[in-house]
Amino acid sequence: MNRAMSDTYYNDLGRCAPMTAAEEHTKAKELAALRRERDRLAELMSDGDGTGDQPRQLAEAEHAFERARNEFVQANLRLVVKLACQYSRDKVPLSDLIQEGNIGLMTAVDRFDHTRGVRFSTYAAWWIRHRVTRVLTNHGRAVRVPNHVAQTSSKLRKAQRTFESMAGRMPTMGELSALTDIPEGKALLTLRTTGRAVSIDGTARPDDRPMHESLSCDGHGSDVVLWLKRRDRSVRDALDALKPIEADIVRKRFAFDIDEPMTLRELGVMHSLSRERVRQIQNAALHKIKRRLTDMAMSA
Repeated sequence: MNRAMSDTYYNDLGRCAPMTAAEEHTKAKELAALRRERDRLAELMSDGDGTGDQPRQLAEAEHAFERARNEFVQANLRLVVKLACQYSRDKVPLSDLIQEGNIGLMTAVDRFDHTRGVRFSTYAAWWIRHRVTRVLTNHGRAVRVPNHVAQTSSKLRKAQRTFESMAGRMPTMGELSALTDIPEGKALLTLRTTGRAVSIDGTARPDDRPMHESLSCDGHGSDVVLWLKRRDRSVRDALDALKPIEADIVRKRFAFDIDEPMTLRELGVMHSLSRERVRQIQNAALHKIKRRLTDMAMSA
């Protein structure tokens, strides 16, 4: 998002008034009803039970759902900016955090259940923070670690600082485990793998030699690489043996060729199928892959 677009975006936020509790409840009910109608029509088409007007009706239902969904999203854009500002850091521009937060907001809209009696902002805040913290984890570190590992590391280091300020010393692993309710082994491994990145050209104590001179190979690296390549080829061969729709669903569901895995609902919209039908196709495809890989292993 460049400067001009950013200024326009912030100016447009002034026209995005938040909903009252009553308006939010009414709009959420409308959105749920439109979603049910869209899914019903999509399922009729996938089962071949529709009429000649079915494509037009489905397109109209999809348009009505998207219009109501966008209204819900626009009413909560200020919430995204507010939360993104709390995580603003030099390594990741605020505009990028807002864009990720908006994705989290749209996910929250799709998953919100108004019958639970919870304000949408309370529910959406978790999804917005999830997307924002994930982009910070992915791009704010020299070496990427999974988001759940980064969150565990943050919890451990916060407990370390709190304990040190109160006791005047660093906690032992046992004390840290008790404070955070995280097993000792997991706590130790997390802190080791999320520590400060060290240059391979730097020196390593005690002899102050460059670290790359201290590294050795045990002679098994090439075997491991070869095994990984064979496994990857076997999985891709198994995918190629599936029907096109099965292969496409598995690839996108488990992010083989894309950056982020797609949800069952997203795949259902893409293929004009219900979420349950996508799940059935996915499970059948996974069963075929498992059976093919077993056969390949036995014949090797």
